[in-house]
Amino acid sequence: MPIYEYQCRDCSTLFEHLTTSSQDSETPKCPKCASRHVQKRISASAMRVGKKGTSLPVAGSPCSAPSGFS
Repeated sequence: MPIYEYQCRDCSTLFEHLTTSSQDSETPKCPKCASRHVQKRISASAMRVGKKGTSLPVAGSPCSAPSGFS
């Protein structure tokens, strides 16, 4: 399930929304003002890779340098 980042056009609140494929076309509500006048933002992805139980940080993880996307 993807997590998308949105910004409310009415109150400027930034928030994340976890969605399923069946909800993908549904516009989420702003958690602060309940407006559906929101815009999907481009955000950096994050994933972990490694073998035998080890994890290595990859772009967007808390251990990496800031990406400039927010």
